[in-house]
Amino acid sequence: MGTSEKNDTKQKIKYNLILRPQSYSDIEQTFLWYEEQERNLGIDFIEQIEDSFKRIRSNPQSYQIIKKNLRRALVKKFPYAIFYKILDKEILVIAIFHLSRNPKSIVEIISKR
Repeated sequence: MGTSEKNDTKQKIKYNLILRPQSYSDIEQTFLWYEEQERNLGIDFIEQIEDSFKRIRSNPQSYQIIKKNLRRALVKKFPYAIFYKILDKEILVIAIFHLSRNPKSIVEIISKR
């Protein structure tokens, strides 16, 4: 096996994605709100959240650091962000927030969770 073949077999870290209980509540409340606005819009929101989780798991360090080790990933098509921390081989989802909220209040709320 040549050196170029060895470099092609780099192992990627597989991160476990863990949602705090409040994160499930954030998703559920938002899903219900969007479903009230338009049929299947809540489903679209869930699909975008799932897609965001896949992108975060594949490259968690690529997202913006908000404070210390707290990161933010924007959700496509919806004005939401996923706030998370990287802990060894785990990604801990702290919250999912609407982007119209005051960024300072978001950091304060997240630090209490």
